[in-house]
Amino acid sequence: MGLAFFILFSFFIVFFQVSFLSDFYFWGALPNLVLALILAGVIFNQKIEKAWYFFVPVILLDLVAGRPLGFLSLSFWLSFVFTDWLAKNFIKKGNFLARLSLILVGIFIFESSQILFGRLAVSLNLLPSFEINFWYVCLRLVASFLINGILSLGFVWFFDKSKIFKIDGWTIKLK
Repeated sequence: MGLAFFILFSFFIVFFQVSFLSDFYFWGALPNLVLALILAGVIFNQKIEKAWYFFVPVILLDLVAGRPLGFLSLSFWLSFVFTDWLAKNFIKKGNFLARLSLILVGIFIFESSQILFGRLAVSLNLLPSFEINFWYVCLRLVASFLINGILSLGFVWFFDKSKIFKIDGWTIKLK
């Protein structure tokens, strides 16, 4: 029952992000509910064998995003793996500052890989050419830190305090 509910929740998140949130640009950054869910999943990581649960919305978003297939999934994967590695080896996830630093690192990895993969897609003629400059990247990172950081902390708080969900390793089960 938990997996079916999570897949339904993933469909809702992707639908909401693609249909409603796709018009809310703030300094070049979009609110990214899927990234927020992935980073909240890193905070609650205990068993790696069920990590694919959090990649259900990633694959759905990659299929409907209209970008070269796989670049978005690879960006999410890099963000997840690097942040998870930091969380397991260096940063304890117990307090607010540790969670915030993990979320900010995850957002930075995601946004950096999106820019790099965008440039790769342009060089492979998969996307039209676009110009980036230092100030655009800085504004986009700051905006993404604000928007997606708040969304990620919201998901972390929701998973922490929710009466509906119970996080058991990677699985999300109904109480």
